Amino acid sequence: MQTNKKFFLVTKEWLELKKMSVKYSSYVKYETVILKHIIPFFDDYTIEQINDDIIVSFFKELIDTQKYSNSTLHTIRYVMKSILEYAEKKYCIQTINFSFIKLNRSKGNLRILSENQKILLEKYCFNHYEPISIAILIALYGGLRIGEICALKWEDVDLNNGIITVSKTVERLKNKENMESKTILMILEPKTQTSKRIVPIPVFLKEYMQNYCDYLTVIDSSYYLLTNSEKIPDPRTIQNQFQRLCQDNNFQINFHSLRHTYATHCVMQEVDLKSLSEMLGHSNISTTLQLYVHSSIEFKINQINKISAPVISQNNSSVKAKEMRLMMYWYIVHIKLERSSKLVKFFNQQNNTIAFVPKMERWYNIKGKKNYIIKDLYPDYVFIKSEMDQLEFNERFKEFFKSIDGIAQLLEFEDVYVLKTEEQILMERLLDNKNIIRHSVGNIVNSKLIVEKGPLVNLENKVIKIDRHQRLAVLKSDFFNKITVPLEVVSKS
Repeated sequence: MQTNKKFFLVTKEWLELKKMSVKYSSYVKYETVILKHIIPFFDDYTIEQINDDIIVSFFKELIDTQKYSNSTLHTIRYVMKSILEYAEKKYCIQTINFSFIKLNRSKGNLRILSENQKILLEKYCFNHYEPISIAILIALYGGLRIGEICALKWEDVDLNNGIITVSKTVERLKNKENMESKTILMILEPKTQTSKRIVPIPVFLKEYMQNYCDYLTVIDSSYYLLTNSEKIPDPRTIQNQFQRLCQDNNFQINFHSLRHTYATHCVMQEVDLKSLSEMLGHSNISTTLQLYVHSSIEFKINQINKISAPVISQNNSSVKAKEMRLMMYWYIVHIKLERSSKLVKFFNQQNNTIAFVPKMERWYNIKGKKNYIIKDLYPDYVFIKSEMDQLEFNERFKEFFKSIDGIAQLLEFEDVYVLKTEEQILMERLLDNKNIIRHSVGNIVNSKLIVEKGPLVNLENKVIKIDRHQRLAVLKSDFFNKITVPLEVVSKS
C-alpha cells in the first residue's frame, strides 16, 4: 500500500498511542529522543523510503560521533524499532531488520567514593544540619536515588523503628501546561514497582536524623524532609550543592555514586544479596549481581580462600601438597628463644623452605621525634613456610627436632602446628617482605575504624580492640587467641 506518508507524521501517531500506556516521564523521554535525534535525520523521508541500509546508516552516524551513552543509543533503537513496527502493521511497509544494529551492552566501571572521599563527606555531614547533609547520608547509608530522597516527607521516616518508606520520586519534566516555565517538578511513581520499598537505616544515621528533626523543629509530618515545607525539593539543586561540596574537598564525583558506594560496601561486608536487592529496589537479584558484585581483586581472593583445602590421606601421601594447593604450608614451632636462631638457620638452608621469627614495628615519641624500634612479635615461636605437607614435614625433620632441647610439649600435631588457611592469609597480609608488621595509620569516624595506611587497610573488620594510648590494635586469631599489631589512630570524630 503506497501512502507517501511522511515519517514525522507517523512518529506523532505513535507518540499519541504511547501517551495512553506509559508514565508521563517515559513519554517525555520518547518525545525528546524523537525531536532531538530521529526527526533531524528522517524529516524528509516517507515511511516507504526507509529500509535496512538507511537504518544502518543512521545508527552508524550516531555511534561514530561518540557523543551518546549506551543508554541513549538503546533508547533511540527501541523508539525507532517500535515506530517502524507500528508503521508495518498500519501501513504495510516492508519489515526492517534491526538485528543488524548491535549495540554494546557493557556498562563500564561504576564509580564509588574512595575511603578518603567518604571520610571527608561524613565529617562535613555529621557536623552540619543542612538539606545537603541529610541527603548525602541517606544516599550513602540507605542507597536511595536522588529523586527518591527529594520525594521523602517526614511521614515516610519512622525513627522509632529506624526505617524509611520509599513510595515516590521527584523529576523535573517538560511542563504539560505550556506555561512560562518550560519545566516543572513533578511527584511521580518510582522507577519500578519494586522501587516502592522499606529501607532500614543504621543506628548512627537514625540518631543523626533525630537530631536533625529536633534542630529544625518539624511541625508537620506532611512536609518534605529536605525543605521542611510544602515546597518540592529540586534534585538539580541537591546535585549542584553536592558538586560544590566535592569541589571544596578537591574531588569530583556524581551524586548517584553515593548509591553505588552504599551497594558496593554492603557487598564487601557480605550483606545478604537478596536483602540488598530489595533495599536497592531492584526488580530482581540478577540486577544487583551484575551491577555491584564487581569487587576488588583483594576481596575476591579473600572470598575464594574460603574454600576448604583438600585433605590428603596417608594412603596418598606421595601426592605433594604443592600439586594440590597454590600456597605454601605455614608451620609454627614453640622453642626456647636462645635456640631459635639455630632452628631458623637450619630451615633456611633447605630447598623451598623459609624460617623466621615474625617482628613488629613500634615507635615512641622522644623529644617530639618518632623513634622506631623492631621487636619480636612472638619471641618463643619460629614460623616455617614450606611446600611439604605435614606428614612429609614431620618425617623429614623429626630427628632434628629431637636434637634440640627446649621444644615445648606437642601442640596440635607432632612437634609443630599448621596454620589454617585463613590464618595463613591473614599473616601474609600483615607481614612485609622482611617479615615485619609495619605501623598502620587510621581514624575513627562514628565509632568505625577507617585505616588509610599500612597492613590493616581493608582489615578493619578483624580488629576487636584498640588501645590508642599504646598505639596498638588487637586482632582475633585461632592459634594465638589474639594478634597485637601497631596502629596509630590519628583522630576520632
